[in-house]
Parts: sequence; structure tokens; C-alpha cells
Amino acid sequence: MVAWPDRDYYDGELGIDQGLWENGRCLSCDIEVTSNAKRAFCPYCGSACALT
Repeated sequence: MVAWPDRDYYDGELGIDQGLWENGRCLSCDIEVTSNAKRAFCPYCGSACALT
């Protein structure tokens, strides 16, 4: 699933790059997520995710 960047962490922005190259798993619900930012929110449960 595509995770929305943590806009508070990025001062209201969407992160550094707009490509979907950061990947990982949500530690709360174990769904695989991808985003353009290393700090994002799981689209399924809303938990913060730290991606690669």
C-alpha cells in the first residue's frame, strides 16, 4: 500500500523526492508499505512507519 508522508516531520512538505522508492512494513499491522519519504503513515491503520 502507498503510505502518506509524515508532513509534520517534513515541515508541511511531502518529503525530499516524489518517487515511490522507500519501502518497509508497518510494525503495527504488518502491511507492506511504500512511499516517497522515509517517515510516513500506514494507510491501513494510521501508525507511523520508518521506511528504508
